[in-house]
Amino acid sequence: MGMNVAQPSGMMALQELMAGNKRYAEGHAQHPDQTRGHRVKVAMDQRPSVVVVGCSDSRVPPSIIFDQGLGVIFEVRTAGHVVDEVAMGSIEYAVAHLGTPLVLVLGHTGCGAVTLALTGQKPTGNLASVAEALMDLADEVQGVTDDPVGAAVEVNVRNVMEHLTLEEPITSDLARKNRVLVAGAVYDMETGRVRILE
Repeated sequence: MGMNVAQPSGMMALQELMAGNKRYAEGHAQHPDQTRGHRVKVAMDQRPSVVVVGCSDSRVPPSIIFDQGLGVIFEVRTAGHVVDEVAMGSIEYAVAHLGTPLVLVLGHTGCGAVTLALTGQKPTGNLASVAEALMDLADEVQGVTDDPVGAAVEVNVRNVMEHLTLEEPITSDLARKNRVLVAGAVYDMETGRVRILE
């Protein structure tokens, strides 16, 4: 189906997210597009302007921290924003079928999954698959003494961005054709601010 020309570009979508985050962080959230009328309108069709690939952490809900309403953010959330086949399929659905022009990979300060990965512990149950997906982070931040968790969170965001733009055929093709912008950011849970990675 491709991207609908009526949709905002990826950069415009990113600018709107950051404007919403500024409102939220400063305590001036507007809670847009949450009326009954808007709910009925978007029930018929969805045209989200962004896929947020984020962590499942209960303190980092994308629609709240970006002050967005219904129908704007297509959320794909897993512990440590690990992108497995199901998460990748969800991302592909948004960009290839809904025409979403922006994928924002969102890490956050104090991420528990990243912290666990840096300990080198081997958890039991299905949590082991999360730790395994993140196990290379310890090597990538070896020698970092000032906030190794923060450094690992940023590395993890960049790794997912690279995976989407270089390894996954659908997202990398759309990125190459400038139909999808892949960006990365880190949310500071104390300040409420999102910082876009350069």
